[in-house]
Amino acid sequence: MLRSLPPLTAIVTLMVLSSNALGADFSFGVVGTRTSSVYKDTPPQNAAFPFVSIVSERGYLKGTEVGYSLLPNDSRQNISAIVEYNMDSFDPKDSNNKQMQLLDRRKAAAMAGIRLKYNFLFAKLVTDISNRHDGYYGLVGAAYPVNVSAWRITPSITYKYLDKKMSNHLYGVSQAESIRTGGVIPEYDSTSTHKMTIAVRGDYSVNASLNLFVGVSHSDYKRVLDSPMVTKDYSYSLSTGIIYHF
Repeated sequence: MLRSLPPLTAIVTLMVLSSNALGADFSFGVVGTRTSSVYKDTPPQNAAFPFVSIVSERGYLKGTEVGYSLLPNDSRQNISAIVEYNMDSFDPKDSNNKQMQLLDRRKAAAMAGIRLKYNFLFAKLVTDISNRHDGYYGLVGAAYPVNVSAWRITPSITYKYLDKKMSNHLYGVSQAESIRTGGVIPEYDSTSTHKMTIAVRGDYSVNASLNLFVGVSHSDYKRVLDSPMVTKDYSYSLSTGIIYHF
């Protein structure tokens, strides 16, 4: 851990200098999450990772998404071309079930497409560009921030549609995988799936540069329980972090 700090410090310093040269706003932070799983005998997973945001007049990098907007980024209506690293995945090692551990890993994918914004409404349509599954997903949602003293409270709701290819990547079981488990986990070809998420996030301003945040979300899934890999059709996520604005 300590050995990785000098390179990380150098990277952050370079980003700050580059963003200042471009006249962009730069933020850096650390985020911690705890997320439950729909997969069989898979306990909640904890994770911690850095968060980077660089926003210029039209371009931006926010977390795992890079985009370039037709209009200035602070416009109430906009359309953006985006590339993202989609985190939907499954690692067999995370499951406590011995047959589940014999399945193939479902890796995250690089995806590209468009993002639309209209006031507090937003939508996104992206397709796989990394040959992980050659599928796509569409998302529509709404988020409405409310300022309460030093807090900024943002409730949101999203609906996500995963096409058959992407769903099969996440929930399907090939013949070879089924044979590997001795038929305990049967072969399965997934249909398209759906996910509805309700979330609330609170951001607290310590001062003009430092922000703390906490968030909670609950997701309901449709058409996933047909998969022999899945035993739940819901999940939750808790997150917290600290972000510094340079």
